[in-house]
Amino acid sequence: MALMAATGCGQCSPSSPPVPPEPPPSFEAPAPLPPAHAWTFQEMRGVPLFASPRGCTPRAPALRAQVAQSTGFLAERGTPSTLVIADASDDASRLLGVSLVTFDAAGAIAAQRPLPWLAPEVPPRLGRTAEGGWLSTFGEHHGAGSVELGLAREDAAERVGEGDRFEAVDLMCEAGACALLTPRLGRVAMPGAEVWLGAATAPIATWKRVVIEAAGDEGQPLAIAAIEPSSPGSAVPRAALVALSFRKHVAFFRAEGAPGDASPIAADAGQAMADAGQAMMDAGPISTDAGQTTADASPPAPDASPPAPDAGQASAETPPPAPGNVAAPQGVRETWRVASPHGVLDALGLPAPTVMLHGTPVDDEGCVRTRGALAGDPQDDAAQEDEVGGGDRDAPTGSRASVRFAQGGQHVDVQAPAPPLRGALRRLRRGALATWIAPLGCRSTRKVVYAVRLDASGKPEGAVIPVADAERYAVAASGDAVDLWLQRGDAVIWARLTCGEVSQGR
Repeated sequence: MALMAATGCGQCSPSSPPVPPEPPPSFEAPAPLPPAHAWTFQEMRGVPLFASPRGCTPRAPALRAQVAQSTGFLAERGTPSTLVIADASDDASRLLGVSLVTFDAAGAIAAQRPLPWLAPEVPPRLGRTAEGGWLSTFGEHHGAGSVELGLAREDAAERVGEGDRFEAVDLMCEAGACALLTPRLGRVAMPGAEVWLGAATAPIATWKRVVIEAAGDEGQPLAIAAIEPSSPGSAVPRAALVALSFRKHVAFFRAEGAPGDASPIAADAGQAMADAGQAMMDAGPISTDAGQTTADASPPAPDASPPAPDAGQASAETPPPAPGNVAAPQGVRETWRVASPHGVLDALGLPAPTVMLHGTPVDDEGCVRTRGALAGDPQDDAAQEDEVGGGDRDAPTGSRASVRFAQGGQHVDVQAPAPPLRGALRRLRRGALATWIAPLGCRSTRKVVYAVRLDASGKPEGAVIPVADAERYAVAASGDAVDLWLQRGDAVIWARLTCGEVSQGR
C-alpha cells in the first residue's frame, strides 16, 4: 500500500467550466411517504447479545425493539439517538413508509418527522443546521439513468439538478456550514466530482460549486472527510476535504469555500503527517468524519460466538505514482493519495487523512482471491497484475481476508474471516471507531459486525472485537458517545456506548 503527498499541479490538465444547473421555473417537491411503523424499545435483561469494542463501555442500558425483517434504517454520522427508518416491501423493491425519528433515553419516540426518501436505491444524506434543524437529500429516477436530485429542509425543498447518475454521495454540516458531494452534473456521467459549499439555511443556488475533474480516469466521489467551519461573518465553510476513489488509489482534495484566515487545524493536520514521516500540503482541518451507514439485507443468522480477527502489524508504504491526470481548477487541489488496489471502505480526517481499505483482493463472490489463483484468465486484469507483481506486493497472502488502515506513510493490516461488505469510520473526541460488517466466512450467509478503536495516527488500539451477529447495522458518534444499531431477524438492538481513553488494563 502506498501513500504520498501531492506535488502541486504541475501536471494538472486545464479545467473546463462546470455544466450549469438547469432548474425549472418552479419545483414541486415530491410528497413524502406515510410514516414508518413506530418502534417500541424495551430494556434488555440477562446476558448482553453484543460485545463492546475495547475502550468502550455502556453509557446507558441496551434496548431492544421488535421490527419487521424488511425494515431498513440509517444513521446520521454525528447524531446519536436518531435514525431514518424505512418500511419496505417483502422483496425490498419499494418503500412503504419513512420517518426521521429521535428517541429519548428510555427508548420512546421523542420526535418524528417525514422525510422524502422515495426509492430504496437512492438513500438520503443528512445534515444539521446550527439550530438543530435537518437537511436531507432525495432523488427521483426519470429513466435512462437520469436522476433528479433535491435538497429538503423542514419547511421547504428545492432542486439541485438533474443528470446521469446525479445522486448525493455525502452531506456534512458543521455549525451551520455545509458541504454536499455529488458526481459531476451532466447529461452523460463523467469522472470526477462536485462539491457544493454553503450555509445550511441558504438556498442551494447560493452555494459555491467546485468541480473536481478526472479527465481520462474513472475517479468517482467517495466521501467528505472533513469540513472547516465558516469564518466570522460568513456562513460558507472555508473548505471541505473530500475523497475520490480511483481504480487503484484514493485521492483527497481540498475544495476552497469562503476566504478566511489560515486555520490552526490545517497546521495540526500537516504536523500529524510530518510526525508520521510524510510530507503533505494542507491536509485540511477536521470537524467530523465521513460516511453514512445504510442497511443491507440478508437471511437471519444462527447463534454462535464468532472468532475475533487478529490484531494487525504496522508496515511502511511504497509511494504510488504521482498525480498526473486530475484537473485542479482554481479553488481545488489534490493534497494526498493512497494506493487502494483492492477497494476502499471509508475515509476521514484524524486530523490527517485516513482510509479503511480492503487489504486483500476480493473475487466476484466476495471471497479472498489468493495471489495467482486466477492467473492466465484473460478476462481478469487484476489477477494478471497480481501474478506478475504489478499489484499490491504488501498484500497478505492466504485465504484469510484483511482490513487495512492507512495514514501518513504507514499502514496496519488486521485479519478478518472474510472481506467486509461495507464499513464506516466515526470520529471520536480522540481517534476514531472503525466498524464493518462481513460474512463469517467465504460464502457464509451469517454476518458479523466488527469494531476496533483507532488512535490519532490511524492505528488500531488492541484487537478487533466481533460485536454481534447482524444482518444490518448503523453507527453514529458525537464526542465519546457512540450508538450502534444492530438488526438480527425481527429485532434491533440499540447499544449506547462511551468510547473514551483506552486503559492499559482492558
